[in-house]
Amino acid sequence: MKRYPSVRRAVRSLRMPAARLLPLLALAYFLRVRDTDGCGAQRLARLLGLAVAGMVPATVQAEPLNVSVQVPLDCAFETGSGGALSSGLIDFGTTGAAAGQRITAVGTVYVRCNLLSATPYVRLDYGQNANGSQRRLVGPSGFLVPYELRMGSAAAALWDDQPHSIGYGASLSQAVPIYGVITALPSGLPDGGYTDLVHLQLDY
Repeated sequence: MKRYPSVRRAVRSLRMPAARLLPLLALAYFLRVRDTDGCGAQRLARLLGLAVAGMVPATVQAEPLNVSVQVPLDCAFETGSGGALSSGLIDFGTTGAAAGQRITAVGTVYVRCNLLSATPYVRLDYGQNANGSQRRLVGPSGFLVPYELRMGSAAAALWDDQPHSIGYGASLSQAVPIYGVITALPSGLPDGGYTDLVHLQLDY
């Protein structure tokens, strides 16, 4: 290759292991032998230049990728099948109590919020058969049974129609017990079922 300085420069620039260089040297010898028009050295230099270019890694460019998510505060009553409140039933059962006796029952609703920082409030209305703030069950022939709803226990404060904090804790789902109390069962009630419907509202 003494006669071809351009080839020598291309070969030196390769800086590759001998195992990879041998095929290129063989090509160089072939072109030198078949160099009938005197341009073989130039062609070989161009080929070696292309080989060197193929070995140079592509330029790496780093770009930032912004990743974010928005989590809005959201709270809701948990519901079961048909959209009814999960366990949201206060059932005094079938009673054989005598007139004037006190009867209690408890139901539980569940509030789920997607953030532990939530401060939910539960509001109950006075039901469909109320007399002022007195909730009442209605039964056969329009007979009425007054009852109360209380917070925390059957002896705790009354649930009025104002929003009350439920003391949201360390769980995304909070159980809210609602205690029902018939303070004194009226006398002379006809047989049958007595019901009321109270609407709950969730503020947060």
